Amino acid sequence: MVWFFPAHSPEQFIALAWLLEEGTREFYEEVAKRVTDPDAKKLFRDLTVAEDHHLIALRRLYEEFTRHAAGDEFPFGVINIDPGEEVILEGGISVRKGLAWIDGRSLREIMELTVGIETVAYDRYLFMLEEFEDDRIRQVLQALAGVEKQHLETVSLWLEKLVEAREETSETIAS
Repeated sequence: MVWFFPAHSPEQFIALAWLLEEGTREFYEEVAKRVTDPDAKKLFRDLTVAEDHHLIALRRLYEEFTRHAAGDEFPFGVINIDPGEEVILEGGISVRKGLAWIDGRSLREIMELTVGIETVAYDRYLFMLEEFEDDRIRQVLQALAGVEKQHLETVSLWLEKLVEAREETSETIAS
């Protein structure tokens, strides 16, 4: 939540959330290119598309709240962040560092990171729900939280299957 300290208005909270969603979208898009498992590749492509939908929802939320178009400079015209700054993803790390970290990692490790990212995203929307009183904004944030929760459940199931498969393999080898 440190990321949100510069936000002093609902518009700024929305702009910062948009930046995190964009960073996460970039991260998932690149992970989809790098993983070799076809099912994992599809999962990360699906997560990329979902992040695109979050960006659209947050832009609409901003426009509904402010009653004017977001404009081409959105979200940078709303919050004092340099467009050249490192892109941050929902887990609070830079996209660059996240992508460097996954190099040479197992699918299980990548999925563990993804669970962390989705947990932080879900938690962020729950936090933001406490910050807004407008029912329209709360509805959108509730919907975004619900989608993040679905992502968390999906990725957690994936991770669980990977752990179970490894345990089965270990048991076979140990026998």
